[in-house]
Amino acid sequence: MVYFGTGKYIENSDQNTAGAQTFYGIRDKLEVSTALVARSALFSQTVQDVGDTRITTTEITYDNCTTQYNGWYVNLPTPGERQVTDSLLRNQRIIFTTMIPSTVPCSFGGDSWIMEFDAICGNRLKESPFDLNDDKEFTDADKVGSPPIAASGIKSTEGIAPSPSVLFAKEKGVEFKYVSGSTGGIYRTIENPGENAQGRIAWQQFK
Repeated sequence: MVYFGTGKYIENSDQNTAGAQTFYGIRDKLEVSTALVARSALFSQTVQDVGDTRITTTEITYDNCTTQYNGWYVNLPTPGERQVTDSLLRNQRIIFTTMIPSTVPCSFGGDSWIMEFDAICGNRLKESPFDLNDDKEFTDADKVGSPPIAASGIKSTEGIAPSPSVLFAKEKGVEFKYVSGSTGGIYRTIENPGENAQGRIAWQQFK
């Protein structure tokens, strides 16, 4: 899979760009071909804002995703929102931050969302990755809507955010994501690493 987002934030004029941008997950079939992959060959996922969270309102089975499509994409829902940081592939999830620049001179630069999807099909995860009530447990209380479904995004409270740093905690089944925001503060979210968390996740060094 090849993952990338569209948009840029380099020139002064970029903060006024309000066009729609997209994040893509495209399957590399390892074929020697110069043919382009059309958007119509990708499954279109859709997200919507629910307060300070986002939910994915579409879903596809793994079999249909891998046999009928060459990958997936999701249009970022806020005008001017873009993806300009490195994404993170972890535990069969694709994790990335987006940014929404602000044109207000006295603001901290804008806003960001931390997004997490199933890496293969772009579906929402079975369990909410975010501990929305900050109790280090992952239950329906950390889901959104009725019936409750897992959130696919959470809004940073510290302005524009880069790629997150991940720290696995001593508590079983808990990890932390940290992002330094444009406010000068650090945004932390407690997360469920998922059933695919494996391998060496911590070590202790003795002198």
